[in-house]
Formats: sequence, structure tokens, C-alpha cells
Amino acid sequence: MTGIRKAPPGGSSSGSRNAAASPPGSIDRLQPVLEHTVAVEIIPLLVGAHGRDRPTSAGQWQPPVGAVEELAALSLSAEHDAASTFVLRFVRRGIPVEDISLGLLGPAARRLGEQWVDDDRNIAEVTLGLYRLHEALRTLGTVVPPVPSRGRSSRRALLVPVPGEGHIFGAAVLGDFFRRAGWEVSGSAPASVEELREWVAAEPFDAVGLSLATESRLATTRACIQAVRSSSCNPDVLIFAGGRLFDAQPDVAASLPADWVSTDARLAVQEATRRLAQGVDVPMA
Repeated sequence: MTGIRKAPPGGSSSGSRNAAASPPGSIDRLQPVLEHTVAVEIIPLLVGAHGRDRPTSAGQWQPPVGAVEELAALSLSAEHDAASTFVLRFVRRGIPVEDISLGLLGPAARRLGEQWVDDDRNIAEVTLGLYRLHEALRTLGTVVPPVPSRGRSSRRALLVPVPGEGHIFGAAVLGDFFRRAGWEVSGSAPASVEELREWVAAEPFDAVGLSLATESRLATTRACIQAVRSSSCNPDVLIFAGGRLFDAQPDVAASLPADWVSTDARLAVQEATRRLAQGVDVPMA
């Protein structure tokens, strides 16, 4: 989006963002991560042409009119569990958790970011709201846990942000989708390409998913893919990428030596499961 001025990480912005009062609830304990969270989570969330007009998949559940706006507001309520309580209403109505994640939680996070861009919310408010949406996602996983597979799952996925990225909310949603499909999921934030190389050399993952939101990390993403290809103790490992960058710039996908790129968590799981079942040969980079 053009014409939007942002403070650098660790800095402060001028105007109403500084003047705005903190929202209800405990903000002080979140202060150390406020700037980092906004820099790596909210800004990438909004970059690109699809920031406000993201298309929905055919047949995807759509929440009632006003529900996204209401959830965004409840994430800033004085009642810390208001957002989680609201989301659970849809569980009781029989809406699948996957649909709630894609159709309600994700759009509510984007709405908070839009309000920040429009100067209607300050950094502390947006970060608290995002934190509450994370809590709601965890609550969904607790109330409606994935159906456990018999014994140890034979499908293992490593889902991580590219080193230097912090696309936390999207990675959390993706991990929940894989678990619900019966995958054993590992995920953390590697500090470097070399650390990621060590992880895949030590454990035989069937699929490795890389999340990125900013174009500046494309070179690092390519290095990660090459490191996984050359060092994985599973020579047939599947590698895919996803994240907000590909919503904004879909043509970028062709520049990556990944097996596929997906911006939809449900489709990413389906593709990984299909390829693993078919034993698709992995091309060397």
C-alpha cells in the first residue's frame, strides 16, 4: 500500500498512534514483543493488492455479516476470554474448526491490521488483539482436539518460518490443519539456514513447509530449500512454501525450487498428503 509511513522496528511512530491510550487489559507484560510482532506479523499481513480484497475459495464457509468485525472488537475487550467465547459459539453450531480458522480468525486478524493502517488502532491495541486471537486458536484446539491416529503417525511435517521471518499466526493455523489431518507436526523458528539444515539431517520429515511474508527473504528461502534438499536424512522429502507474500505477488512462486506453493492451509495439507501417498519423486534443485 502506498502512502503509508511506518516506524522502523524498535522505534516509534508519530501522530495519533503515540497519543492513543492503551486498550483495556494487561499491556505491560506484552511490551517487549509489541514492536517485533507488528513489524513481522501485521505489516506483512497487509502488504500487496489482496490486503483488503482477498478472494475466498469456492464453497468456503462464510461467517455471518458483521461477525469478523465483532470478533476483532472482542479481541480488545476488557474480558480477556471474550474472543475465545465468541469463536466457540460457532463450534457449538457445528461449524468445522478449519472453517472457523480460515473464515473468521484470519479475517479478524487482517481487520485489526487494517484499523492500524487507517490510524484507528495503536500498536499496543493491535498486538493485544492478535495475542487474543492466538488464544482463541489454542482454545479451538483444546475444545475440539485433532482426532488421534492409532499409534505413532507415519506422516511427519516440519513447519517453520524462514529464518528472519515471524509469520506466527499463519504458521500456527497451518500446523493445526496438519495435525487434524493426522500428521505429526514439529515447528519452531530456526535462527539460521544452518540450524534448519541440522534439524532435517537429524530427523526424517516427510514434508517441510516454509512460511514467508516479505520479498526480502526470498534469497534466504531459496537457501533453505537447497539446504533441506541436500541435507535431509529423508531423500524423498517434500518441500513447500506459503505465506502472505504469495497472495500479494503470486508470480514469485515460480522463482522458488519448492515442490509447490500454497496460500491455503487446507489445500497445503491435501497436496502434501496426496504426494506422499503417491510417492512422487522429488526433483533435485
